[in-house]
Amino acid sequence: MIRQGLIWILLACWMSTAMAEEHGHGHEHEKETVVSLNAAQMQAIGLSVEKVTVREVPSVIRAPGQVAFNAYAMADVTARVDAVVVDREVRLGDQVSRGATLLELESPAFARAQANYLRLLAEVRRTGADFRRAKALSVDKIVSRARLNEAESAYLAAKAELASARAALAVFGLDAQGIDKLTELRRYGRLVVRAPIDGRVFNDRFRLGQHVQAGELLLQLVDESTVWVDVRVPASERESLQPGSIACVRITGRDETFPGRIVAIGHELDPATRTLGVRLEVGNDGDHLHAGMFVEAEMARRDRIKGLFVPSRAVQRQGGETIVFVEEEPGRYIRREIVVDERVLDWTRVREGVAEGERVVVDGAFALAAELAKSGFAVHQH
Repeated sequence: MIRQGLIWILLACWMSTAMAEEHGHGHEHEKETVVSLNAAQMQAIGLSVEKVTVREVPSVIRAPGQVAFNAYAMADVTARVDAVVVDREVRLGDQVSRGATLLELESPAFARAQANYLRLLAEVRRTGADFRRAKALSVDKIVSRARLNEAESAYLAAKAELASARAALAVFGLDAQGIDKLTELRRYGRLVVRAPIDGRVFNDRFRLGQHVQAGELLLQLVDESTVWVDVRVPASERESLQPGSIACVRITGRDETFPGRIVAIGHELDPATRTLGVRLEVGNDGDHLHAGMFVEAEMARRDRIKGLFVPSRAVQRQGGETIVFVEEEPGRYIRREIVVDERVLDWTRVREGVAEGERVVVDGAFALAAELAKSGFAVHQH
């Protein structure tokens, strides 16, 4: 937010617009608005340009979709032992990092498991010392072979039981570092429950003082950096789609797109609608997509269409006009009204207004359009 504010301040201070008569591409542009920027201004808004070319892009299927959590990026946090909740560190909706403390439990069963581990650790040390001593004495025939074998067997048995006790503690949720520090504890039975993934806290079900049973759900964590979008398409489109193909979604009424891909295509028709389910995995930068939200989805077909396309980020709306900014030379950009045909994924097909080979502003186009609208300069029609 600070960087964005600085960008607008720089634009307000630096940007100059001039009205100039321009000609080109077989038709006259009367009084086109020209925006002049220096190198610092271009860097401030992250300006980039791209050449207008005839290209082939996939045709698309458009359909409404509904956002859902990515179940592969969710984690259930459960009680691993009968216990009482004695402390909490998170609240519903909190964003947490993997390994962060979520809550603490107190459990007699966990205390017994800790005590058993420490008892077996002492047993391993004792039998290990006996075995090493017997082994040393056997060299001088002071200890019989039978006594040495007996000492070795006791040591190996103690090690096996210790390994089993260590595994039991791990099942309860105690990590290796916590197990190794058991000898430093003065109080046993306290189990710290940590976040298994980065995510947001959902479905918070526990209370302080609550008795919980092993396996009981305490809360869920969801990593919302990606979401699923479930779409239904006519069964006739089954062969035109394939997993891995690109897709994008838009929030109804907004122009921003969220890129994604097809991750699954159903094999069973809905008996009522005779449609097929398609699942998209969509990036959720900015955390704008939320489970239950309705969106508009576009999915790439196998076939392609040809035309004069520009990146959709280059196309802006001002009043009733659709415009782009054409680079006359580096640092000098002409506001040009265009006529568009259709938008396909992240591309917009242009019918009139720009010609193949011209260069249009892509990143930074929104900043230029917003500053022009704010400046109050009149925009003359061609």
